[in-house]
Amino acid sequence: MKKILLVFKDKKKITKNHEFWNDKLSLKYQVENFFIEDYLNYTNLEIINILNNLIKKDNINYTIIEGDHNSIIDKFFIDEITNQTVKGLFLGDDNEWHDVNKVNSFGCDFILTACPISELKFKEYGIKSLFTPIEANGNIWKNYNHQKNIDVLYFGRIKKIRKIYLDYLSSSGFNILIVDPGNELSNTNVKLAKLINRSKIVLNFSKSGPITRFWNRNKVFDYWYNFKGRIYMTSFCNTLCITEYDPAASLLFNEDELPQFNNIQECSTLIKKFLNDDELLSKTTRKFFDKGQSFIDSNYIKKLEIFLSSIDGGRKKTISLQYWYIFIHLNQSFRLRFKKRLYITIIKQFFENFIIYKKLKYKDYIFLNILSLGIFLRYFLFLPFKIFNK
Repeated sequence: MKKILLVFKDKKKITKNHEFWNDKLSLKYQVENFFIEDYLNYTNLEIINILNNLIKKDNINYTIIEGDHNSIIDKFFIDEITNQTVKGLFLGDDNEWHDVNKVNSFGCDFILTACPISELKFKEYGIKSLFTPIEANGNIWKNYNHQKNIDVLYFGRIKKIRKIYLDYLSSSGFNILIVDPGNELSNTNVKLAKLINRSKIVLNFSKSGPITRFWNRNKVFDYWYNFKGRIYMTSFCNTLCITEYDPAASLLFNEDELPQFNNIQECSTLIKKFLNDDELLSKTTRKFFDKGQSFIDSNYIKKLEIFLSSIDGGRKKTISLQYWYIFIHLNQSFRLRFKKRLYITIIKQFFENFIIYKKLKYKDYIFLNILSLGIFLRYFLFLPFKIFNK
């Protein structure tokens, strides 16, 4: 059995995606985990050395690294991981973090991404990528054959634009149950899956934004349409999902499997249409359920296995690193350790940066070390306040 090492930034407390990745890949591979957060008392190169020793000792075939968000994992980090393993990224939120993920992907051999449009974006740059559903454990998300006594369910965080919809539908007389991740009714995956089973319709919103990251080129737009795992999770539970316009979901489901709306009025009309026609609701739900089965772990792992077996290691592609990219990772390498009061490691990391950046052009080398010094001093100016508030 081939071995996979999953490298996570940290262990999530609420959305435990590390468990879903373990459950999925363990169907065909021997899986090990490595959490960067547990090793922040070491410098970046020391962490890489620990990783490389683990990869060699355990003969790891694939090392798959968590992307998205700011972390100490950048292209410098990925390039130093031994080429004795095939390197990849797994992504759950590429829409917002694509500019960062794209740079990191040039140090990798492949990408696993939770959005079908994201898969195509990486292929535009010649990077092998595969859409990979995250929350797809068929032992959790399945048909429990519960009586459907909830008309409409919405689960997730209630953002401003979603609240407008939910308030309108509630005031229009629809029986809607709204739960968030901390709700007693839905604070475990099994509880949520059973709640979905009891529902006739699950409501999904795809509109997200705006982006506030200073470096993101899409920050000029007020919103974008973001693919949600809520859609296929609902399908696995044999419940119909009605979604706001979602171009990514349209690559996976037809209109007669996944009904879509563009505004409040269309949403209200669709809900009323299905709640007033049991035969139509049953027929559409069946189509939606049947299509969704191809994405459940026990079926999709075959496609994933074929994909991984086609990947050759040792990817060698160069890319010019922009200052904004280096800055956000450099800042994060100090910030994460400062939060944990790892002051000695911060000092060691500062001097280590001279080694990391020595591969750059002389002008860039000088500039980035000055930048490193500025960020380093910025954090140590706050050190007396940190100690005083201990």
